[in-house]
Amino acid sequence: MSEIEKRYKILVVDDNKDDREHVRIAFLRHYDFYFADSADKMREVLKKDYAIDLILLDLNLPEPIGIDLIPEIQLLRPGVPIVIMTGDNEVKTARKAFNAGADDFLQKDEYNRDEWKAVFDKALKSREAQRELKKLKAKEQTYKEKDSQEYSFIGNSDKILEIKRTLQVIANEPNVTVLLLGETGTGKEVAARYLHSQGLRQEQPFIGVNLSAIQDTLLESTLFGSVKGAYTGSTRDVEGYFRQANGGILMLDEIGDINADIQIKLLRFLENRLIRPVGGDKDVRLDVQIVAATHQNLGRLSQNGKFRADLLQRLKTFTVTLPPLRERREDIVPILKHYLGPNQSYEALLDKTALRLLQDYYWPGNIRELRNAVSYMLLRLKILGRSTANEECLPQEIREYDGRAPMPQVEKDDHTVRSREEELALINLRRIEEALRMKNKVKQDAADMLDYKSADSLLYALKVAYKDFPGLFREFEFPFIRASYKQIFK
Repeated sequence: MSEIEKRYKILVVDDNKDDREHVRIAFLRHYDFYFADSADKMREVLKKDYAIDLILLDLNLPEPIGIDLIPEIQLLRPGVPIVIMTGDNEVKTARKAFNAGADDFLQKDEYNRDEWKAVFDKALKSREAQRELKKLKAKEQTYKEKDSQEYSFIGNSDKILEIKRTLQVIANEPNVTVLLLGETGTGKEVAARYLHSQGLRQEQPFIGVNLSAIQDTLLESTLFGSVKGAYTGSTRDVEGYFRQANGGILMLDEIGDINADIQIKLLRFLENRLIRPVGGDKDVRLDVQIVAATHQNLGRLSQNGKFRADLLQRLKTFTVTLPPLRERREDIVPILKHYLGPNQSYEALLDKTALRLLQDYYWPGNIRELRNAVSYMLLRLKILGRSTANEECLPQEIREYDGRAPMPQVEKDDHTVRSREEELALINLRRIEEALRMKNKVKQDAADMLDYKSADSLLYALKVAYKDFPGLFREFEFPFIRASYKQIFK
């Protein structure tokens, strides 16, 4: 139904019966009416639950006069437009009415039906626009609150506080390209949204895109848009994510998964801020800050020819590495409290054994895995009919964790063929590297974690690996092994 067809409700406040009847008859086809012949009657109507879309107010009412009623009307029905009508031709009367808060002004002695209806419709449309704006603002606030809850950057560990300070500084450098690194589930999108909330682009869009979730054949048009007729079935122009993010931030997650063609187009944008929609013949200049993210080793992908070296240099203008949860264990409880919600006390909900298991677990899936564990635990509580969670309420992998670093998966690539012995050696070296990182390079602690008899036994195993498979140490960095056992590499 159009704005004109809708049956709006108008309250006419006028002590002259003939004038009230004249308005009713003239506009009965278009509007429904309520009537009041005095200020008291008007108050009575306004205090009821009647839906009123506009108030037509005669200025020449008996005491109090109409102009003095405007503040009271605004208090009783905020946002409802007020149109003044009077026989007074003086311009100063209209000025006083507008200053008091009236939306428009009509003169009884210059009655013209079409002109009066145009004034009513203008005021009513303004009212509808205000309502829609209010709804949009309420919806936007709801989304912001939801985002704030879902993407809160929780943590007070030294590493997280340093990252927050870093992002706060970068947020005020809106043209710096940022590369976020970290294992899956460490909160790279949370960090990107935190960057957005802290700086000059915070009032502009934030668009997050998981590149690995988009088919290769659709990726170009999804990112850069397309023009009508660009491909079969294309019946209209499509606005891509780059244009949607104009003025704000575009987060490109899983950047290591894009193909060579998209890499070239992204490089071009980073160099000159231009994109060209699929099927288009004109470039479009945009103001978008790029935040890329990945859990992959882009340097290794570049060495293997899978990722452009020049694009990598552009992306890592500023690099932030998010630590895994096991390296910030002091943040486990605050994150746990966040996912439990403000009305749930973790001290009352978890017994000591369950809390200890959560704090000691390796968390290969990081924060995402902790969130899932909380959901599982709360569901188990309902199933078991308990109010306190014990060990039995936790996921199996947490209950059965033995304190060892899990066997890492060996990354396969098309350029390297390894023997079974070399594969096993690589797996073991990665376990040692991870243990040294977890134990802050304390060799005995790492040896205990990996079930070596002593720190000397661990040293011997590394010497043998270096002697038998020197190529692994050239191909992979192993920074914690190198820093802890410098004597091996002399």
